[in-house]
Amino acid sequence: MRVFRIGLLFGLSVALLGFADLRGERMSLSLRDVLQMAEQANFEVLIAEESREAARQGVARSRSSLLPQLSVEVDQSRSKNPLGGAGQGVDPDGAEQSLNRTFVNRFDALIRARMSLLNLEDRAQLEVSRFNLRIVETEIELVIQQILNRIADAYFTHHRNLQRMEVIDANLERDEVLLRVARNQFEGGVATPLDVTRAEVSLATNELARLAQETEVMESGLRLKRILNLPLGTELELQAVDIPERAPDELNVLAELPRVLERRPEFRLEVERLDRNRYSRRAADLQRLPTVGVTGSWGYASETLSDDMREQWRVGVGVSVPIFEGGRIRANQLEADSNIRSQSYVLRDLEQAIEADLRLAAQDLRSRYNQVEVATKTVDLNRREYDLARNRFEEGVADNADVVTAMARLADAEGVLVDAKYAYHLSWIRMARLRGDVRDVIQSIE
Repeated sequence: MRVFRIGLLFGLSVALLGFADLRGERMSLSLRDVLQMAEQANFEVLIAEESREAARQGVARSRSSLLPQLSVEVDQSRSKNPLGGAGQGVDPDGAEQSLNRTFVNRFDALIRARMSLLNLEDRAQLEVSRFNLRIVETEIELVIQQILNRIADAYFTHHRNLQRMEVIDANLERDEVLLRVARNQFEGGVATPLDVTRAEVSLATNELARLAQETEVMESGLRLKRILNLPLGTELELQAVDIPERAPDELNVLAELPRVLERRPEFRLEVERLDRNRYSRRAADLQRLPTVGVTGSWGYASETLSDDMREQWRVGVGVSVPIFEGGRIRANQLEADSNIRSQSYVLRDLEQAIEADLRLAAQDLRSRYNQVEVATKTVDLNRREYDLARNRFEEGVADNADVVTAMARLADAEGVLVDAKYAYHLSWIRMARLRGDVRDVIQSIE
């Protein structure tokens, strides 16, 4: 039922988005919007959800071996047994005669039943299948986190490319103003042809940069639309995410680590696998215990279907005790011990890796924040330098070489600021992912 609801929502969303695409409308998205769309729209998440249903059916299949098994059987047979011996019969005159019953016909109509009264190995397999279900559910959580991380990265990548386009457009506006001023001053006899040519070269250079940036914007936009399963013709408008005014708080990694390990699906996944391996080891010991089962049948029998049938029934209780199985049980025990040791090593290595990643991410986040501050100051200084150089040129005190140089520095500084904000946002998303849930970033911007 849940899969049906997801499919219905998914189909409606695609239909609505397709209608919007036909009308050529823009779609405005925030970071909250794209993260909330992930679980309903992304194909990888939908595919992972199907594995949950497969694991549930695995539990049902393991449980079936512990429930009563009923079957209806109808059988008509004919056999030849020349060694079956002679039987006594009566001839038409009433005298006894010896009959050689070589051919035997038999018809059976039965209801058979069997049930395991004591089979600890089957019960252990049921518990292992339940472990597998919990593991699959945790794997789905991991897939969702990975998709959320990729969506956030794609969102900020496209937003960065759009901002780079805005920087180029702003520089083109400055180029056009500079070219207009240079031509006016050349006509007034103040500027030289070199000043005009220099302005034209700067304008042409930025026009070329804009053409290249258009491809970058299209590529990042297509990547974001594909991961969100949006119509590829939709024009996206992304809302900016502001940089916080205060630097990130110092992270106490040792105090935070236990909570992080509990929230991280990767770590919980390995813990659940270790628990499953430990239970499998106990299940291997249970294979040496006896099994007890009961069987029964009830029905009718005759020589053929058209003959008079007589009632038949059978009830039996069986006990099976393994005595020698060729070393299978011991091999299962040793294999389970090896799996436990191997999984323990994996868990310890992952814990150290998570702690190291947290320490590095905390340092990287603070560094990225400081880089944004420095880049912002650099933009302010270069803008001041540009204004001064432009005023000197307009007043005829100097040529426009200083203006072109200042414009290039200002454009570079604005590009560096865009990249610094982009790097901070990626580091911010990475920190949320390392702490357990990418969706925590939504709460931090509310």
